[in-house]
Amino acid sequence: MGDRQLSIFRYDYVIENHCNGSILMNILDGISYLKGILPLVCIVANLCFWLVPLVFLTLLKSIIPARKFQDLLAWLMAWMYRLAVWCDDPILFRIIGTKLEVEGIAKKYPDKYYLIIANHQSWNDILILQHLFNRKAPVLKFLVKRELIYLPIVGLICWAYDYPFLTRRSIKGFQSPQGHSLWDFWRLEKALDKFSRYPASLVNMAEGTRFTREKARTHNSPYKHLLKPRAGGLTTILGLLGDRISAILDVTIVYDCPDPSFWSFLCGRCSRVIVRVKEHAPKELAKVYDFDTLAEWLKGIWEKKDREIERIKRKLRQESLQRSALLALPAEENSEGRRV
Repeated sequence: MGDRQLSIFRYDYVIENHCNGSILMNILDGISYLKGILPLVCIVANLCFWLVPLVFLTLLKSIIPARKFQDLLAWLMAWMYRLAVWCDDPILFRIIGTKLEVEGIAKKYPDKYYLIIANHQSWNDILILQHLFNRKAPVLKFLVKRELIYLPIVGLICWAYDYPFLTRRSIKGFQSPQGHSLWDFWRLEKALDKFSRYPASLVNMAEGTRFTREKARTHNSPYKHLLKPRAGGLTTILGLLGDRISAILDVTIVYDCPDPSFWSFLCGRCSRVIVRVKEHAPKELAKVYDFDTLAEWLKGIWEKKDREIERIKRKLRQESLQRSALLALPAEENSEGRRV
């Protein structure tokens, strides 16, 4: 009877401690998610700080059409952009603790035109791309969704820097043979014409939206880590600026966490970021900027990118297993036979 009471006591003790441990882990898990508040506040504060002078310069740009004055304002706005991105660096690397591993990027890209194509998983990608090319390449110009213009702060910044706002809905009766809205093409052409006088790095997230497993299944993606790329924006950009584009920069971004959401990134749960940059010369396309040719070329790029992501993720998994195995090993004995 005494043994039975003792076993019941032990069972209750284990259950109680397991429950307390689970509660503690849940509390710690919740606290870890609160870590993202400080970097988020810092990023928003940095944006707000530059917003007022940026809007002021943008209004001046729209009021005073003098060419030399416009050039001065463009230089000032580019300087503000680089300084704002530079101010984000301590947030990324000091507060969040991001560890960036980059291969293939040049020390400097001359002031010309560049087209950057990248896979897209989260808002983190924008912060990473801005850091990578800040003071190395001309100011980044993202192709963004029309809905972002209504987003506080971000919408104003996109408007001030003449980002092309594109819709995701085709206007009935105004479609291209490939199903892309001609209204989008018109907006993109208008935006390209605005800053064609100044060097720029055009960023095209060719998937058109953020990658998730659900979206991959919905769109029947043939790739394991990517969505199907869209060649419409690429066709328009190369058709208008093809002769002036110095290089196409293919950027692959991989995070060391299963869920690279913006909040997880801010909380430091995706602290290790692996980036690979490959440079393609426009002459690879033989200056044939039709939709079918570019779609086939982009498909080949995406197949290589998907394999590259799989290799990186496999390496990350192996490293994680090795660390777990080392932690599970008992303490090694030193040369005198004692435990260290």
